[in-house]
Amino acid sequence: MCYVTYTGAINVITMTRNSILITFVILVAISPSCSGDPVHIDDPSVTDADRTWINNWNKENASSKPSITRYDRGHINIRAPNGFTVEFVRQTSECWKCPLLPGLTVGAGQVGSYLVDTMWESELYQLRRYVNSSYSELICSNNERLAENGDYWLLVSEDMDAASCRMIISNRPPNAYMPIFYAFLVYLGLAFIYVLYKILKRKDKLPSWKTKGADITEPSKTESTTTLEMHGSTSGVHGLSDGETKVEPTKKKSQRLVSLDAFRGLCLTVMIFVNYGGGGYDVFIHPPWNGLTVPDLVFPWFIFMMGTAMAYSFRGLLKRETPKWKIALKILKRSIILMFLGLVLNSVWGPIKWQTLRIPGVLQRFSWVYLIVAFVHMFFARLDDPKKDSKRGHVRDLIYYWPEWVIHFCLLGIFIGITHGLPVPGCPTGYLGPGGLHENKKFENCTGGAAGYIDYKVFGHNHLWINTPIRNLYKTNIPYDPEGLLGTLSACFTCFLGLQAGLIFVTYKGHKNRLIRLAFWCIFWGIPAAILTKFSKNDGFISVNKPLWSISFAFGLSSMAYFLLIVMYIGIDILKIWGGQPFIYPGMNSIVIYCCHSIFTNMLPVNWVTDMVHWQQLLRALWGTTWWVIVAYVLFLKKIFVAI
Repeated sequence: MCYVTYTGAINVITMTRNSILITFVILVAISPSCSGDPVHIDDPSVTDADRTWINNWNKENASSKPSITRYDRGHINIRAPNGFTVEFVRQTSECWKCPLLPGLTVGAGQVGSYLVDTMWESELYQLRRYVNSSYSELICSNNERLAENGDYWLLVSEDMDAASCRMIISNRPPNAYMPIFYAFLVYLGLAFIYVLYKILKRKDKLPSWKTKGADITEPSKTESTTTLEMHGSTSGVHGLSDGETKVEPTKKKSQRLVSLDAFRGLCLTVMIFVNYGGGGYDVFIHPPWNGLTVPDLVFPWFIFMMGTAMAYSFRGLLKRETPKWKIALKILKRSIILMFLGLVLNSVWGPIKWQTLRIPGVLQRFSWVYLIVAFVHMFFARLDDPKKDSKRGHVRDLIYYWPEWVIHFCLLGIFIGITHGLPVPGCPTGYLGPGGLHENKKFENCTGGAAGYIDYKVFGHNHLWINTPIRNLYKTNIPYDPEGLLGTLSACFTCFLGLQAGLIFVTYKGHKNRLIRLAFWCIFWGIPAAILTKFSKNDGFISVNKPLWSISFAFGLSSMAYFLLIVMYIGIDILKIWGGQPFIYPGMNSIVIYCCHSIFTNMLPVNWVTDMVHWQQLLRALWGTTWWVIVAYVLFLKKIFVAI
């Protein structure tokens, strides 16, 4: 299927790709410059002597500086005065409670150059040590978010009694974030062209591009396909078949909300973009431990939407009077398929060794969460609505399913109890840190606390993900897998809250009734998330942490999912000011797009060798994402929807 869609899409894409490439390169080439917070060399406060000295040194010694070969790097140049040595130590503010790392020692009267990471704010400290003495004293410090490709100078005064230092930047590096703005303009222009084309087609009385979300949760019995509904899969394609299916139009009016397809498609589109590198920008890269960036949004939102779709698919099963034992078999079958696909995708990087095959993964977590939440809901799902006109009819979505709330709160309680109460050898009970350098290396083998310990006991270190952002920053000794077992319990709660959103849609028919309840849950789960985090990255009671799937993460991301669902529901299904394009297309073929984007990660046309600069990395990521959206659109035009 992947190769077939490649052929079908190539003609559509060639002109689009060339126009994006040319426009993007021109815009980046004329990018304006910006200066950082430190004083620029042309500032009047910089003395003529310092300005002349720096300019002359750069001309004469440029080749002696360390070469900048990639993005997120800059130069720190230190001039030590006569009489004492300057020691430069540093650490990034992203490394939570980490010790300072040695950077550079500059001899008296010498100049030293050092490459510094500019992705995060840097903590820079300069210590003075007198010649022929072992005594050192701190003379100045800087907390700066340095500019990429910046040439910074730390000039230490020669005053022995009141030493001071100044930071000067000797160049005007281009703003590294301007390519994002230009990319936004390019896609905004494409959207404008699309809208203009629709208007022109309407004036000519030609068929418009208006689309409806496919009824993929409740296929009609008149469909000439072998597709059966697949409730709440990661794909958003809620059917099972023996292979590829071609779905013919049905006379039955779809009850599927387009906003649900658009939401799921948005998540998948962003997921592809960040999986293709996101241009190397910090906002498009998972934080090493605590915190929240764009990539952290899509996984829990996908889990949330899996629960929302589950409400529709169970309703379809009940309408067809499917026996519970058949439902149970379908749930088990789909979970096994998702697990198998996840293991296959874990092996796409080359021939695998059974001794080191990674077992956890994204689809594996979908499999485990789906298995638990679907089995629980199977026992309480209902089609009748006896309390519709009763006094408590306005809360009947809670009354009918209160046992599920109890079960999932118990699962969440088990997660909290294990996380904070399970003894881990050599580690403090309830440790939630990344290990490694954290806490000055006191708990360097405690990465992830109880969650990491359970995965080690169940899978072994050889079957966990090794190349994580934690290892690069915190220099951890043991692997930690962010899709491990313990986080599945809190992820189940995220899925269940999505199921609650789906139950609101299937239980209440009026827009007002739905919006009030969605808004209530948005606020209800946002408040405890705010309290737990204290609106702080690291200093709350429980920080937002995607690798642990902390309860603040589960609550906060569910609240955000409710909010985004409200916005898309109003704009797409109520006001109809947007048809959900282009996100509805990958949203209706999620499993094939997700698998293909992973399988073809290192192949043309989505990947090629680029320089390690932001704009080229961003262009490649955007092109790869655009490719798969177009492939999804071609599948939509051909009425091909792939089920697992």
